[in-house]
Amino acid sequence: PDVAILDPMLTVGLPPLLTAATGMDALSHATEAITSTQREPVADALGLHAIRLIRKWLPAAVHNGADLNARGQMLIASTLAGASFGNAQVGLVHAIAHTVGARHGVHHGTANAVAMPYVMRFNNSDVAGQNALIAETLGVDVRGMSVEAAGLAAADEVLRLNNELALPTTLKEVGVPESDLEECAQVALSDGAIVYNGKPVFDPDEVLAVIRKAWSGDHSEF
Repeated sequence: PDVAILDPMLTVGLPPLLTAATGMDALSHATEAITSTQREPVADALGLHAIRLIRKWLPAAVHNGADLNARGQMLIASTLAGASFGNAQVGLVHAIAHTVGARHGVHHGTANAVAMPYVMRFNNSDVAGQNALIAETLGVDVRGMSVEAAGLAAADEVLRLNNELALPTTLKEVGVPESDLEECAQVALSDGAIVYNGKPVFDPDEVLAVIRKAWSGDHSEF
């Protein structure tokens, strides 16, 4: 687009749950751009500032929908995150969200919010440095942590934010049947977003492992 009109008055009536879910959608745009195989400095800068704004202003926008400052800051964050992933693309979080959205009607932002902590854990072996930067930007005190531990702390902080915003935290909660997890993994593997995932994924069993954890709420290591 040539112009983005960021008028917070237009979002005042958005209910708390949709405010939370669309805000976490914006967060997933930024986190996936920063960990993408196509990441680059401008996308990183846009994404990191989007993350700072989202962490500060999304809870306020959810808890008081009439807070025009919070809603305005979220519109800025969303635009920055959109420009970030417009440059660098998204990854497995979106591949899973596209799949469960199409197959089971899961709201897109909600699906991204649910999948994000599990994918971040899965990806950490390859993108711990980027995840650690995300953790620090989210306000996690990473001093004294190894890079790997700090990367995992980013996933924990995203999960904590989901809980703070009263969002679902598993695919089971949003109606994805256990019987369809294997097919979801196959479909997600063919989604275009997966090409840019920070950790290369070619095996449907790897995707299935992530989806199973996201379905059950298993936050153990991969």
